[in-house]
Amino acid sequence: MMTVDDVIQRLRSEGDVGRSWYEIYRDPRPLEPAALARLRLPDGSELPAELAAWLAYDAAWLPLLDPSAPLAAPRLNLSPLREILARWLVTSADGAQDPADPSGAELLAAWIDLLPERGLAEAPSLELPMSGSQEHVLVLRPGREPRVLGCDRRYEFWWKYDSFGQFLAHWFGYESMA
Repeated sequence: MMTVDDVIQRLRSEGDVGRSWYEIYRDPRPLEPAALARLRLPDGSELPAELAAWLAYDAAWLPLLDPSAPLAAPRLNLSPLREILARWLVTSADGAQDPADPSGAELLAAWIDLLPERGLAEAPSLELPMSGSQEHVLVLRPGREPRVLGCDRRYEFWWKYDSFGQFLAHWFGYESMA
């Protein structure tokens, strides 16, 4: 299994060009060390090492930073997982639903019940790029290694990647899913 550092080394060996299923990424833009040092999880704890390593390599290819924050004071594009799921309700391919509406609230509650672990709904999370019909969410729980939640067609949830490095390795085509 590749780590984030392995993926970064591979990208560097290929001229800092990454190819995903849908896009070619060029010219990584690292987050300035001082800005990276200020980034924290909502509870004030430091970023997981693999996320910090990636942001030190590139902060633009994936939607990890809040686009409304100034570059001098970046913020992670974090939301509790529950909020990400609620946003999915209003962008559903089956038609938008309001999380405050009873049917939307029921669907949101059903999705939360389908999560692979109890208590994930409040976990700080980062929405990652989709591939095909599958959504990806990096779940950042203090004191635990980050994992990537997979969701197929917004109805099936599972731990798809045991690390952010695994996601990146698969995203850039360095490892296939066995």
